[in-house]
Amino acid sequence: MFYRSLEAFADAEIIPKQGLSPVMVQPSQESSDMSFGKCDKFVASRFTQFIRTTFPVAPAAHLAAISNQTVRAAERQLSGEVKPSADVITACISAFGPAFIAQCFDAPWAEQAVRDERRKQLQQELALIDA
Repeated sequence: MFYRSLEAFADAEIIPKQGLSPVMVQPSQESSDMSFGKCDKFVASRFTQFIRTTFPVAPAAHLAAISNQTVRAAERQLSGEVKPSADVITACISAFGPAFIAQCFDAPWAEQAVRDERRKQLQQELALIDA
């Protein structure tokens, strides 16, 4: 199931099906103290800055290609007219990894994710050197 807003995604309840991995099926009716990276942690201005810094030429076209949306939709997100949907943010996380998360989410776990990813890369490089 795809969610068109971060609020719907963040409030989703995870219900496991038999024999399958957990699947999000419906918004939760009760609030939780747990954050799950809710919308209030996402900073849209940092999203725009990250995309414009990463792609100084034609940032909207690049964002559209990454997130499989129209260039006009990407332009509206980069101008601040609308917030990026959960699908766009997920596509950016897939494309850019923890660096995107750390830049765009105001959460303490984001910096740790960047350090963990860098540590993993360095361990792989050391393994290649030792081999």
